[in-house]
Amino acid sequence: MKYLISIYFSLLFSPFFAVGQKNKVYEEDLVPTLPKFTYKKPIFEGNPKIIEIPTTSYVSADDSSWLSKMDITAKLHRIMDYVPENVIVKVKKAGYRVQLYAGTSREEGNRIKGIALNLQKDEETELTFDRPKYKVLSGNFLNREDARELYKFFKRRFPEAAIVPAMVEVVKNATPDELMQLRIQEQEKLLKKKVKN
Repeated sequence: MKYLISIYFSLLFSPFFAVGQKNKVYEEDLVPTLPKFTYKKPIFEGNPKIIEIPTTSYVSADDSSWLSKMDITAKLHRIMDYVPENVIVKVKKAGYRVQLYAGTSREEGNRIKGIALNLQKDEETELTFDRPKYKVLSGNFLNREDARELYKFFKRRFPEAAIVPAMVEVVKNATPDELMQLRIQEQEKLLKKKVKN
């Protein structure tokens, strides 16, 4: 019983005892226990190699163009001053087109496509078959507002014209990611040609 009481009191007062010792600073000197080593500067004991750069004429200190061919900084400057190529690509994106006809008659679709091409030669107009209907679609626009002007133009001639969502082909400058994809595709084509040969 005395044993249990002593355990009880020791557990009861142990947190207070520990709090009192938290502020104690450890003052033992550990420097003598650290490993010791002596550092010797490495000395080159081989034969020095002299590299001569042959030049056909005297080069002054001002004319350092020949140095740039041997200096890595010229290569770094070329990389850092790189301007992305101006490559124009056709990209398929979600956008809008003006639908002039949607019906089951292919002949009627071709007739309306011909009229649309005569009226508006600038815009791309095509007849597509989206089962069970033939559709005549014109224009390629990324947003609805851009398609509105062409829609108003065709609405006078074709009362059932409407702006519809569609996948459109947009001609634009290539982004760095698209340029990278184009290069990868070109490399894959070259590899396929080499494999065939």
